[in-house]
Amino acid sequence: MGVSSSTVSINDVAARANVSKGVVSVVLSGKQSSIRVSEAMRERVLKVAEELRYRPNVLARGLSERKSYLLAFICGTHANIGISTRMVQSIQQACADAGYSLVIYPASTLEMEREHLEAARERLVDGIIISPLVLGKASNRRHIEEITKDNVPFVQIGSHCDGITGIIRDGETISRQATEKLILDGRKNILFFTYPNYKDPVAGPMSWLEYCGYKTAIEQAGLPQAVHFVNVRGQQECSAAAYKSSSIEYYLEQCVRHFAKRDFPDGCVASSNSLAYAIGISALQRGLNIPENLSIISCSDDYLLPEFVFPSLAVFPTDATEIGRLAVHFCLHPEKDAKLHFISQSFQNAKSFQSITSP
Repeated sequence: MGVSSSTVSINDVAARANVSKGVVSVVLSGKQSSIRVSEAMRERVLKVAEELRYRPNVLARGLSERKSYLLAFICGTHANIGISTRMVQSIQQACADAGYSLVIYPASTLEMEREHLEAARERLVDGIIISPLVLGKASNRRHIEEITKDNVPFVQIGSHCDGITGIIRDGETISRQATEKLILDGRKNILFFTYPNYKDPVAGPMSWLEYCGYKTAIEQAGLPQAVHFVNVRGQQECSAAAYKSSSIEYYLEQCVRHFAKRDFPDGCVASSNSLAYAIGISALQRGLNIPENLSIISCSDDYLLPEFVFPSLAVFPTDATEIGRLAVHFCLHPEKDAKLHFISQSFQNAKSFQSITSP
């Protein structure tokens, strides 16, 4: 009778390969060791392990090493649908590459986020990655700081607390470069279109950084500043896609009201695709052309509309792969002195951006 793969142990592999248990452990772990293993022996062990369908006992390994081999990712359900999906995928891949599993905790309210933080702590995960909710001025900042006192490796994506490693897009550079592109291409009335918390580096770190970059470029060019923000729709009981779609409609309504008695700018730096679509569609409804009358650059690709609805957006797409990789890295290799790490992004040109100075 064959041995079930669920009951195959290192001893079984060692006996079949006619080597010691230590040799099997070295080969299967891939770690450096004082035990010397020839290439032929390594191949024999791997072949036997495959034949026996050996699967490592993560629980036993974790008990011996005092690890769970689990990381937790706590993320918002309605925030940036496209970015969140890519982020989860990149974190999962980075975990798999390191021999870890990922437990995902989606949260749509601050209370739910607190519950997930406690659940992750109770599961004794080896690290927590969080893209924290910030609803107005309310957040779980103090709760997060309390958990870090338990010496649980902690990484925040998109925001930063003192003493906690943070990973955030380099919004200041992104927005400055976007503004400079519009200036170099002849735009004179450039709007920064963003969210209400753009002057609060705690409640709206990305919007704040983007505003700083826009302000720097505008001042250096000697052009007038123009900032407009829209209110954000509250959390709803619906799918993330439905929430994002309804949010664009909500932003569009506000744009239509705002520009009812105002001239549109000739250039726009938008904090997100959602905002870019809102001002762009409202301009089209007014009879303006994109990009001839209004050139738009987005700082973040949170959502994508098909081109038959709106011209493709020029954007600085979020490097979710790099953010996910770094998040897992700093969970497994905590910094002695926690810092905020800025992630640069490359410009991706598209139909919404066009020079008016070109022949």
